Amino acid sequence: MQRILNISIVFLLFIVGNVNAQSEAKLFDALDDFYKLYVSNGMVDYQRLKKDKRALNSIYLMAQEVNIDKAKNENSYKAYWVNMYNFSVIKGI
Repeated sequence: MQRILNISIVFLLFIVGNVNAQSEAKLFDALDDFYKLYVSNGMVDYQRLKKDKRALNSIYLMAQEVNIDKAKNENSYKAYWVNMYNFSVIKGI
């Protein structure tokens, strides 16, 4: 019985890790699409963003669901925070 419980716990941790990895990838894809759509030559199209804030709100909600673990992948951790800083600046204006 204990062995089944241990296997179940490991399986659940694996699933949670995969869900978070998928959420992380989905967030990075959404940010990439967002930047391609609203940023050109380093300039943000704020007029266009003001007309439709769904992309901003959607990414903001998505980012709240992602838990980046620095110990697990330092490059993803850095990329997350650089992207979140840039996104926050855009959202704040």
